[in-house]
Amino acid sequence: MKSYASVEEARASLSGYISWYNSTRAHQSLGYQSPDSVFYQGVSMLAWQEERELIKQRGENRSDQETE
Repeated sequence: MKSYASVEEARASLSGYISWYNSTRAHQSLGYQSPDSVFYQGVSMLAWQEERELIKQRGENRSDQETE
């Protein structure tokens, strides 16, 4: 276990480690991807799905207007 001279030093060191752990380190349980890459792929997929749903709804609204 590492000891730190101050709380600030501990925070800085742990912040760097957590950043590395989430953004760089490959995790076996995540298919050797980093947690950040898995998370942001999910966010991208969610955004894509939401955009697709909006486009679908807009198309349905136009069809409703055309039949009136």
